[in-house]
Amino acid sequence: MNAASGTPHALRLIVRHEWRLLTRSRTFWVCVLSIAGLIGFATRNGAVWADHHRATIGSIQQHDDEKYRRIKADLADLVRRGDPHPALNAAGMVWYILQADGTAPPAPHIDPRRAEAAASEWVGARYAVLPSPPLAPLAIGQSDLHPYYSRVTIRTRPILVNSDELENPANLVNGRFDLAFVLTFCWPLLVMPLAYDMLADERDNGTLTLLASQPMGLRTLLAGKLLVRAGAMVILTAAASVVTLIGLAGVLPGSAMAVGLAAWVALIVVNGLLWFGMAAWVNSAGWRSGLNAIVLTVAWLGWVVVVPSAVGLTARAFAPVPSRVQLINEVRAAGNLGPQELTSLLTTYKEANPDVVPITDSADNVAIRGLALQDEVDRRIGPVLARYRASLTRQQRLVDYLRFASPAILTYDATTELAGTSTTRYRRFAEQLDDYHRAWRAYFYPLVHQRVTLAAAHYDRAPRFSFREAPSAAFAMRVWLPVAAIGSLGLLTLFLTVRALSRYPVLR
Repeated sequence: MNAASGTPHALRLIVRHEWRLLTRSRTFWVCVLSIAGLIGFATRNGAVWADHHRATIGSIQQHDDEKYRRIKADLADLVRRGDPHPALNAAGMVWYILQADGTAPPAPHIDPRRAEAAASEWVGARYAVLPSPPLAPLAIGQSDLHPYYSRVTIRTRPILVNSDELENPANLVNGRFDLAFVLTFCWPLLVMPLAYDMLADERDNGTLTLLASQPMGLRTLLAGKLLVRAGAMVILTAAASVVTLIGLAGVLPGSAMAVGLAAWVALIVVNGLLWFGMAAWVNSAGWRSGLNAIVLTVAWLGWVVVVPSAVGLTARAFAPVPSRVQLINEVRAAGNLGPQELTSLLTTYKEANPDVVPITDSADNVAIRGLALQDEVDRRIGPVLARYRASLTRQQRLVDYLRFASPAILTYDATTELAGTSTTRYRRFAEQLDDYHRAWRAYFYPLVHQRVTLAAAHYDRAPRFSFREAPSAAFAMRVWLPVAAIGSLGLLTLFLTVRALSRYPVLR
């Protein structure tokens, strides 16, 4: 059959005929109902998590606002009553000066007038939160593993609560039922029943020989089948996901959302190009339908299951990260100071910080000693955490290169970037959390050193956390580079298909 003999008219005839056959196929309607049901359930599942995320953040922010209103009210009440600052005796016990009404001033660690109390978890510590993006229902990602809020105090930040280990990409792809899971795991399985026998079935039934006598090319025949089957699946998937995101998940259309939804649709299109292109390539080999199905299943297992697991194993083998247990033990060992060290620590701290005013009571001595101890612990655990983070960075950099071996990992990465639940965004949050912690300390340390009696204005001037998203260029690279890579691989399969069709055995 001459491939050059296909014409636009013949292509239109094939498309119409193929559409009539497809709409009468039970397999097609099973796939349609399956993809619609999967998308609806996945969108709802993602929306429930996103709603929980936003509700938690709203509750945290409301808690902080109410707490600060209460602190200001307490400050005004203390000023009205003229309460003196409490102090500690030699045994560390609080003694009180009772007022005429029998009330006592607050203990030092909960006195809102003391800077060390205001900056601690007991009084004025603030929460830093990672906002939930509008497209969060697309992918739960690692949002159920990484903390998206943290209380920042004057103490050493609890870095160890963050789940920083690299998770197996296979678990990431196959772990949570959301739209990312549907597109990477389920969708290729629904492509196979529609595409594995596009030419093999015609040849097995003997109709391909009859079609060969018509004025059309084999490439035109396959192109018509691909246009109908791939077009139906891609359009259905894109339309169903966009409609459910807007209807079920409450994603409001807008300029920013339009860009995100366009990128999501582009991911669906390039996945359709890849998997239907792979099916076309397998069909062009001239095998029987059963063998085509086996080859496509093996390709799915390799790209979606085997390769992601191999990427995780390779990253751990060539860029290992110390275990969390080892890290915790090292940090604890670094923070254990002996009695002699504790004795000399306060003197050394005062020499390094000349702005510390002379201490006149035990409570002030406790506060300054606490700052000195925290700084020493930070100094000691700094190198330990730096080595851990360097190892983690090397491992993640290796994974960033290896991920191009699997379209499933690329699809997952791009989807989580759109959803704002990617590892990259959570690490950016952790870095900004460190910066905020330093700013928090830089604000309160001088107030503690100089024994400033706090007023409401001091709380108003305290630093607040505001998450800064990645630059648009970096974000676009994390989304559109996987799209381009998957699309290029899909085009390659079509190119190989066109070449192979010239040698296709029409007669068995």
